[in-house]
Formats: sequence, C-alpha cells, structure tokens
Amino acid sequence: MTLLDYLKERQERVGHFAGRIGEPVSTIQKIAYRQRQPSLPLAVKIERATDGLVTAADMLLGGDDHESGDTISPTVPSSGNVNQISASVLA
Repeated sequence: MTLLDYLKERQERVGHFAGRIGEPVSTIQKIAYRQRQPSLPLAVKIERATDGLVTAADMLLGGDDHESGDTISPTVPSSGNVNQISASVLA
C-alpha cells in the first residue's frame, strides 16, 4: 500500500499525519505523491506509524512500480568504449 492510499483510506490529511510523526508537511507530501523517497529512518518511522500497512520496502523499492517488471538499463555508446563513458562522467 502506498502512503497516499493509506491516507485516503483513513481520510487523514497529509498535514495531520506529518504532525503525528513529527515531520515537515512538505516532506510527507512529496513522499506521498512519490516525488521523493524517504531516508531509511523516515521510511521505518512511516511504517511504524501506519502499523506496517505502508512498508519501508515499498517506499524504498518503489512498491507497485517495482513489481511491474520495469527495469532501468544503462545506455552504452555505439563505440562500446566503457573507458570513454567513465572519463566523460568524471570530467
């Protein structure tokens, strides 16, 4: 379950939940709308505050997105020169 789903199901406002766990409203809003990931300690705090319905793993691993099979693949230039990639990243 996502944090947003949890809040909607319980008809709890983001501001109330943020106050309940002692975090800034803007931080919780961004996490609820998946605009940012929580730190591990904050993810654990949210999991505890939701009685385990919103898990740290779902927030950190992407939850439903993670289960969809979507993967991120690196792009390698057609030359295939890995050293060139490293040099350009470090420059």
